[in-house]
Amino acid sequence: MMNASLDTDIVIHLYLSGKRDLLFSIFEKVYMHEYLCEKELRRKSLTVYNSFTSDVDEGLVEIVKNENLAEMGIYGLFEGYKRDYEYLFDMGELYAVSLAKALGLFAFLSDDN
Repeated sequence: MMNASLDTDIVIHLYLSGKRDLLFSIFEKVYMHEYLCEKELRRKSLTVYNSFTSDVDEGLVEIVKNENLAEMGIYGLFEGYKRDYEYLFDMGELYAVSLAKALGLFAFLSDDN
């Protein structure tokens, strides 16, 4: 099984439609950047945010902070991808794609909303 980086809107759609288990049945580990969780998800859907953070607490999702990226020695790589892709994606997709690239993940999940 592979790992994936999550964008905010796909999480909202999966959780609100009762399909959140798809994330955990298809992917071994799913990641979300802290910015997406705390700034976008919380603002867009507090209900989903609360359910999602419960899954984080259970270890089903890993929230990645800039400090984590720095500890791994890949924060500069993450920031470089953000600069390279800033004209291609909205802010949420930019963070999710850049995180996937920096972590070497093969999957990035978005609804391209």
